[in-house]
Amino acid sequence: MGQAESDFKALGNAFEDAGRAIQQGVQEAGNVIADGVCENIGRPLEAAGNAVGDTFQNAGDFIPKILPIFFPPPYAYQTYENQEELDRLKQEHDVIIQQHEELLQKMEEEKLNTFEQVATYEKIGVERFQQLAATVQPLKMERDKNLALFGITSTGKSTMINSLLGQKLAETGYGEITKVIQPYDGQSYRLYDVPGKNDDVSYFTVNYISFWKGLSYRLIIINHTVKEMTKVIKLLDAIQLQYDLIVNKFDQVPPEERDQFKQQIRDECQECQLQGVNHLWFVNAQRPQQFQTDWIEMVNYLTN
Repeated sequence: MGQAESDFKALGNAFEDAGRAIQQGVQEAGNVIADGVCENIGRPLEAAGNAVGDTFQNAGDFIPKILPIFFPPPYAYQTYENQEELDRLKQEHDVIIQQHEELLQKMEEEKLNTFEQVATYEKIGVERFQQLAATVQPLKMERDKNLALFGITSTGKSTMINSLLGQKLAETGYGEITKVIQPYDGQSYRLYDVPGKNDDVSYFTVNYISFWKGLSYRLIIINHTVKEMTKVIKLLDAIQLQYDLIVNKFDQVPPEERDQFKQQIRDECQECQLQGVNHLWFVNAQRPQQFQTDWIEMVNYLTN
């Protein structure tokens, strides 16, 4: 029997004993009063004593009955060790959070703006980030399928979103239009437009890591080179998340150079040692039919 179960049963017995004592005492008082001039007061006191006594007796009977609900065997109060384990894990997590905050402060002080710079500057910092990321739970999303587009300014994210959704919902234009993560609903999925950033310090936060983990697909949009987005890609690699590369505005590459350009992108994936690349597509979001083979393959993959 666990300690808490014994305590509850002892409490129940105490209630029952107290009930009997009170009942007996009030009854005796009632008898004394009834023998004198206060006979009419004695009977109500006796009735009250009976009620109080019954209440405590019922409590004494009730508590042992509810014990199996709160402490079902064989699991009855098995958690002294489990609680210690939870406390230990929380303490470890708090230490990692503190180390992570110290890393962010150091990045700011040393003007380290990319994950690659952090990796070069301090290996321990990368390890702390990975430890933190491992403890972060995926963000719970409202839809079953969730996609996010990452890309620097003017890569065509908004045009890509409008083409995927089949309607003009995302604002297009020159420069960075999106300032915060913007959700758009498709028929079977939700699509998130993630603002481009000049540095990736903010990508180190717990909220962003949780967001990444909660996504079904992470779509990295580039135009000219993989190196446009290595700041995000290296972070995704560090926390072992897969992603897909979309080379947009492929129409801007002269036809005679397209095969060579495709090979250049593949070579860059090798040179940059990208670990989580799942698919690579070459498209024109403004006119999807121009490179429809890759476009159709991409849409089927994302929506089916």
